[in-house]
Amino acid sequence: MIKRVRSVFVMLCMGMILCSCTLSQKAESDTKTEQSSESSDKTEKSDAKKQGENQDNGNVQNENIINNGAYFVKIGSDIYFRKYGEYALEKNALFGEFLEYPTYTGISWICRLREDGKVEELFKDSGYGKLYYSNQRFYLSEMTDDGTSKSYSVNMEGEDRKELGAGAILGISENGQYLAKGDWDSAVVIDLSSKETPYIWASEEGSPVVFLGFVNDGFLIEGDNYSGDGYNVTSRQIFGRSFDKPEENIIVGNLNENKESYSSPEFKRLTEDGKEFYLTFGYYGGTGHFLENVEIYKARLEENSLELISQDTGIQEETAPNIPLIFANNGKIDIVAGGSDGELDIDEGSVYKIDRKGRQPLISDLFKVDPNSQTGKSIGKAELVDGDLLLMVFTQIYTPYQDVGWRMSYSRLNTEYIVVRKGGDKPKVFEQWSDSEFKQNAEVWKTGENTLLYRPLPDNPTESELSTDIVYYVPIPESVKYNFSAQISSPQQDEYGEFKLPDTEGEKLQLIFDHTGALRDIVKE
Repeated sequence: MIKRVRSVFVMLCMGMILCSCTLSQKAESDTKTEQSSESSDKTEKSDAKKQGENQDNGNVQNENIINNGAYFVKIGSDIYFRKYGEYALEKNALFGEFLEYPTYTGISWICRLREDGKVEELFKDSGYGKLYYSNQRFYLSEMTDDGTSKSYSVNMEGEDRKELGAGAILGISENGQYLAKGDWDSAVVIDLSSKETPYIWASEEGSPVVFLGFVNDGFLIEGDNYSGDGYNVTSRQIFGRSFDKPEENIIVGNLNENKESYSSPEFKRLTEDGKEFYLTFGYYGGTGHFLENVEIYKARLEENSLELISQDTGIQEETAPNIPLIFANNGKIDIVAGGSDGELDIDEGSVYKIDRKGRQPLISDLFKVDPNSQTGKSIGKAELVDGDLLLMVFTQIYTPYQDVGWRMSYSRLNTEYIVVRKGGDKPKVFEQWSDSEFKQNAEVWKTGENTLLYRPLPDNPTESELSTDIVYYVPIPESVKYNFSAQISSPQQDEYGEFKLPDTEGEKLQLIFDHTGALRDIVKE
């Protein structure tokens, strides 16, 4: 049974993916904007806090850019996206969150969905994650063979690659002039229009920070203050830098000491309202990383302006509570329950938009969920781009023998790229990637004339056979011919409607599924 478990636990996995090496020192002030090797990156940091003197801000022209720094980015009238190849994402992923498990060996394609619905493959790409665009260049991140991340940029044809060094891209300013990159405890901010000193700010080595985001006049950082022995965090500080004076530290304020939680606050969302902004932090507990508490702060890019305005110590008893959303306008705010993906809520085959008026459907019943099938579909990514709903939909197969405790594992069979145009309700598949087949070892019983009952088995017969009570039911296509030795009259179900394992021993076979999840062939192991 496809049991889609959506949990914020996956954030822990992402934290490990984005782990990267510490940024090194800068020795020369005339370093070019984008270095072509890691060794040159090590010579950049001594002048990192100096702003470039010869800036050409007129070179940054980012009008008509919508949803920049996302999986689907609209540039002019076209939408750009990455089509992941076979090995670009891990074959198996916990919870079916394939986008959270990129590899360093795979190849993808950067593609363009034109206004007329046609798709063009622009160039091959080895990166992962969100697309960032500025002044006729894409800024992208990719995995390295040691499990860290690095960043680079290419032109619109995928050529003229320039290395940005260690760390994944963390954000881009609204006008596309400033880019942030880093890892889980360091960050730098780059002026993309500067021809002299690209880094206008860099965190100090040995002083862990978290980049929070860009605001109208600058950017925000969270840093920890430690006790004299260097082991205990005494306070968590929000500070900022302005674009005009990036060398000056602005202490916005300290986060509240939350005595209701044993965990540390994790930054989740930045909401702007003119010169003011709101910061949302979540507290998570347990091995499942479940949301326990939320704090919301209000501030400006000014000294001591941080103010705690909401502290929810009574998260409702839900299976997976979500971070709340803030809608702000001229100082008036509404705090509403958030969806599974921020302002969008993904519920099996349906997507809902959440605004201050409530929860509104964008697309319903995109696919059906069959509880008796090992294969099924899930919405891996949904984004609303200029009124169009863009979706990445995975066809996946549940692999119980690769579960990690209660964390369920799935294998990717197919990825469909779907658009629902503004004002419409008809989804259209405009691109897809398909695996050739999936081979499932199984214990099999024939039931009736054209159906099978089977129990999935691991690929390696020496492995312990986990989840021995998980049984599935699948129709046999007319094209599949096989003489079965193990048969039962009819499958039995338990009180929950799930199939029970037969008392008699089944036949050990290999079932072959195509990219749609349909049974294609049956062979002896």
